[in-house]
Amino acid sequence: MRNKFNVFGAADRILKDRRGFTFIEVLTVTVMIVVMSAIFLVYGRTGESQLVLYKEQSRLLSMIYRVKSLSVETYTDPTIPCGYGMRLEPPNRYRLFRDLSANCATANHVYDAGDSLLRGEELYTLDPRITFSVVPAVTDIVFTPPDPRAFITTGSGTTTATTITLSAGAGNTLTVSVTEVGQITI
Repeated sequence: MRNKFNVFGAADRILKDRRGFTFIEVLTVTVMIVVMSAIFLVYGRTGESQLVLYKEQSRLLSMIYRVKSLSVETYTDPTIPCGYGMRLEPPNRYRLFRDLSANCATANHVYDAGDSLLRGEELYTLDPRITFSVVPAVTDIVFTPPDPRAFITTGSGTTTATTITLSAGAGNTLTVSVTEVGQITI
């Protein structure tokens, strides 16, 4: 017969009913947390390079649209230039300029000594993780006023279209295309 007043019996029951985690369970949960953290860190780095790539594509696209819109808005410029353009300097630089040739009918539509940069803007440089290539090897894209016809100049003449490919490495690429009729697509 059990004694109702046994203090040690109650303590034994408390110790037997005590619940907790075993070392193996704690170790398993810890390993799962570490593996999931590593996956999220790697995924976060990939996402960061994609965001930088989209940002640089957007900036390049807005600069091309800017020179195109400046060629349409020449009525505000007291000296109407022969065109507004972008000089591409792969792998990671470009500049915007005003084509100031003396005779627009014979203008070469490239950035040269007689041209001026737009409002003191020097050089746009892409994020160091991003590079671009141009197919075919285009040096200048110039939009002529008042209609936004594009002169896409290569080293040996002109072409009807070009594609600028931005790359963040590891197969992450985005493109911007320009045609001679002024169509810009991504």
